[in-house]
Amino acid sequence: MYGRLNSISKSLFDLEAGSPFNPASPRSVSPTLAANDPFHRRFLSKLFADINPSSVDLVSIYMCFLTGLTASPSFAACFVWCGFQTGNAAQLGLAIAKIFTPDEHKTFGFQKMDQQALTSLLTFLMGAIVGQLGNIMGGRKRIWLLGATLGQMLLMMAAASAAHFCGESGLSDSRGDPSWVTPTGMAALGFLSAAMGLQGAMGGLISSVTRFCSPSNTSVLGMCALSVASP
Repeated sequence: MYGRLNSISKSLFDLEAGSPFNPASPRSVSPTLAANDPFHRRFLSKLFADINPSSVDLVSIYMCFLTGLTASPSFAACFVWCGFQTGNAAQLGLAIAKIFTPDEHKTFGFQKMDQQALTSLLTFLMGAIVGQLGNIMGGRKRIWLLGATLGQMLLMMAAASAAHFCGESGLSDSRGDPSWVTPTGMAALGFLSAAMGLQGAMGGLISSVTRFCSPSNTSVLGMCALSVASP
């Protein structure tokens, strides 16, 4: 008798949403009850949800435009594209080849432009490796995209501050006399390159057109992904 009365006295909430009396109930929470969730719970649920990759195509195209806009100051300063690492890798290869050329064409020492190309390449790789954290957190989750975007903003702010306080003009008249040759100027180049590496990693994880903002992004980020995925 007690069991029958107990089952009759169960509330509608217990029958619809499940309860300690019936934890294995296949019924889900009704929309009315879900709408009554606290704001912070709905906000966190939205924040940790995945985005729809097809809904960010226009934003990705705009980010490609920003890639060129961000890389232009580094080219104007030292003829180094902070988002075009194919050219920097080729420049470093030529610098190594000059060691084995005849005496009249041989260069001695680590030239400043080669130092800048190496700085850009290494910091780009560092940003791309940090971007592989999206494989752990979920590359399409809003929390990751928001955090990575804020990280890019901080890197660009650091680059702008370094370029401002380095005391250099930021404009180069010839390849033999580049700007951003001081440690602070090189730091500006490094921060910009790291931001571009992080942006390329974001675009690759959401499978959008942003991954093609740099010709070398696909290969570089692919190697980073393989290194992270390997045991």
